[in-house]
Amino acid sequence: SQFKGLFAAYAEEIKNDVQSGLYDSMTEAVDKAIEHAFGNSGNESKQEKRWWMFSQLVDGNITVVICDLGVGIPKTIWTKPELTDYFRTSYWQHKKKKDAGLIEIAVNSKKSRTKLKHRGKGLPDMLEFVKVNKMGNFLIYSYKGYFYYDAGLKKEIGKNFTTAIPGTLIQWEIPLKEV
Repeated sequence: SQFKGLFAAYAEEIKNDVQSGLYDSMTEAVDKAIEHAFGNSGNESKQEKRWWMFSQLVDGNITVVICDLGVGIPKTIWTKPELTDYFRTSYWQHKKKKDAGLIEIAVNSKKSRTKLKHRGKGLPDMLEFVKVNKMGNFLIYSYKGYFYYDAGLKKEIGKNFTTAIPGTLIQWEIPLKEV
């Protein structure tokens, strides 16, 4: 229901195909927050199982943020045994098992711990939305890592921090002028 209000407010500015892709990505982000963020920490009863959505329209750009206070992608990715191929590569060794590298693996992997073909595509699909529309940017902060994709520059950036945030924050920024 929160999404309906957001899309109603910006219906004039956002084309239907872009609106549909953003809606699908946002729904997937919330599903991930509900399904994965709180499920495997061992402290489920102590955690607040909530998510938040923020949006704003500034200078012709719509920004949408979805946030949870779960355990974070760098901790939940270890529950995907199918990703052991990544962990053996020299690329992975170069990333030194830091959180930004783990987020990058999660964003680029379409493998799921359930092994179901229709599962495990959430984060890659969110990134693909920005790449296909060739506009805006997509970022994820989770625990001590950061992943960012800029569609204008066609560039991915990862960064590690010494201080952690609780949970995961996913953000899209889309220029409505080009939409």
